[in-house]
Amino acid sequence: MLWIGRILNDAERLFRWVDKQFDKQGFLPSSPLAKTLADARERREGLTVYLNQAAAAIDINAIERALRGILMIRRNGLFYWTELGAHLMGNLQSLLVTCELHKIDPYDYLVDVL
Repeated sequence: MLWIGRILNDAERLFRWVDKQFDKQGFLPSSPLAKTLADARERREGLTVYLNQAAAAIDINAIERALRGILMIRRNGLFYWTELGAHLMGNLQSLLVTCELHKIDPYDYLVDVL
């Protein structure tokens, strides 16, 4: 468990350095480094959430892989006719992928819920 403390300390040191560099104001606002520092400051909580919560994954690769199956459905989405239809289909696709990730049969889930 000692290594977790070191990682948290390193993350805190990194964000202190980012704040220090950002506060120096030695960069043009259009500078790529200034943009990166501002982005890191804005996303600090999201970048460190996996350090504080053991169940959180460091990436979302599993979710992205699950969503690849929807690409063909998205292509057919040109024929949903309305924005509401496309929105509802997106919700349904999200529900199906979530069921798949949790190893739940979507039919059984819908029967239980409805």
